Amino acid sequence: MEVPQRLTQLEKDLTLLLRQYDQYLNGGEQMEPLTLLGKVEREVLALSHLPTMNTSQRFRLNTLTSRFYTNRNRWRKILRDREAKAADEPQA
Repeated sequence: MEVPQRLTQLEKDLTLLLRQYDQYLNGGEQMEPLTLLGKVEREVLALSHLPTMNTSQRFRLNTLTSRFYTNRNRWRKILRDREAKAADEPQA
């Protein structure tokens, strides 16, 4: 697959991942979307090691990468805060 198609697919997968995490964090889903998270993370890493991108493709990848890592850090913080809150609550 060519780089522009891979970037388009990455953008679609990232958008889907954002939706799935929103559903998970709001109680709509019971399972964390770890499979899709791993897929997106692997593709980000694979694309970042390609030397054959032009400037606009590199910019698009950097934008998507930033969006991914920002949201991943936000999800981790939310889950960590929930776990800490659950650990502090007394059990009946």
